Amino acid sequence: MSLVMDSKSWRRRPTASRRQPERKGGLCDWSARRNVGVGSRQAASGRYTAAGIQDALKRFADAAVTPTLDKAKAELEEARRAVAERRSRIKAVAAESSNDPVSTMRKIEARTVLRTMPRQEIVRILASANPDPIFVEAVLEAQPFMVNNIGGTLRAELERTALQRQHRPEIEEIELIDNALTLAAKVTAVATENIARELRGDDQPTRPQLVQTA
Repeated sequence: MSLVMDSKSWRRRPTASRRQPERKGGLCDWSARRNVGVGSRQAASGRYTAAGIQDALKRFADAAVTPTLDKAKAELEEARRAVAERRSRIKAVAAESSNDPVSTMRKIEARTVLRTMPRQEIVRILASANPDPIFVEAVLEAQPFMVNNIGGTLRAELERTALQRQHRPEIEEIELIDNALTLAAKVTAVATENIARELRGDDQPTRPQLVQTA
């Protein structure tokens, strides 16, 4: 038996060392098995596990989100204090100067009359659809003890009405600002709660109630 092979026979019979490994299912199956190996190594690192992702979220929240929310809350509180201070400066003032001797005498007389009036008549003069301005100013300019039969509730209503009449544009502006601050505070609180839920792994986010309900 001849041990010599011609060149054609050699080409038809590749040696075992030149054969390529079989890939079951072709290239896609080999790629999938390769990706599984990569995923296993990533999971082993701990970075892409559920705990690793949760830890990364917590670090991001502590470094970026929480300081931003805290700054927003501080700015909202400062704005609320400014609004409260601005509102406290609004005072009802008399329509006429108290230095006018005629007006001063009329208001003194009005207070004298009020002290002798029954309660029903006082309410009619001061809080009806068409109150007497002289009597109203006489009450608002005087100390409460000077017309002690007026009562705290009626006096507070007279002050509120006078403020609305004299400072309506500014009061409306303050109310708009206050409503905007309230809404911003609600949104900030909801964002804070949703971040806390996310870090705890809760599924359902909190949604802000932007419209007040009865």
